[in-house]
Amino acid sequence: MLKLRPSHGFRTGMARLKRMPENLVIRRFVAEVPSHDVTDGRGPTDAAATRSIFQRAVHITSSTHYSADQRAAWAPDPSDDTEDAAAASWADRRETANTWVAELDGVVVGFTDLDRMSGYVDMLFVDPAAGRRGVGSALLERNVDEARELGLTELTVQVSLTARVVFERHGFVVVSEQTVIRHGVALRNTRMRLPLLQG
Repeated sequence: MLKLRPSHGFRTGMARLKRMPENLVIRRFVAEVPSHDVTDGRGPTDAAATRSIFQRAVHITSSTHYSADQRAAWAPDPSDDTEDAAAASWADRRETANTWVAELDGVVVGFTDLDRMSGYVDMLFVDPAAGRRGVGSALLERNVDEARELGLTELTVQVSLTARVVFERHGFVVVSEQTVIRHGVALRNTRMRLPLLQG
């Protein structure tokens, strides 16, 4: 478990990160919480919490940039007949994806992951109710710190139209804009990278 404090940014000359709440904790994803520990509001697993955050972020936060059809293709309704299989798949993916979660007052409010070999950030989502409180910045900082510890030279990501401004604010630069197909529906996003200065 790690309590984060604001830093001077990811690169020399970047503006100081916005003030993060004192009660913000970044910790490793836990696939299953022992039953005697399920008293902190987190629920039985981080998998359920992170999946809910993903759904809410796509359907609420991204609604200004993506249509209802696009959001449904990106994050299909979890109440359909494949719910059990989808939930198990989500839990497996999060457990193997080097996932970090952010907690405020013991409640999971965001998550991210980092491919430790390539530096690819596959997911970074914050619950809409916790937006604009430094959670996304803290998660990005955790990825940058870990990438530097691993000796990686850059982070790469494919970001939504909604998230692009957040990544730009933290020094990521556009590589290309693209259209991806999800369940037969076209969605625009942006490939970005962050060169890492070592030392």
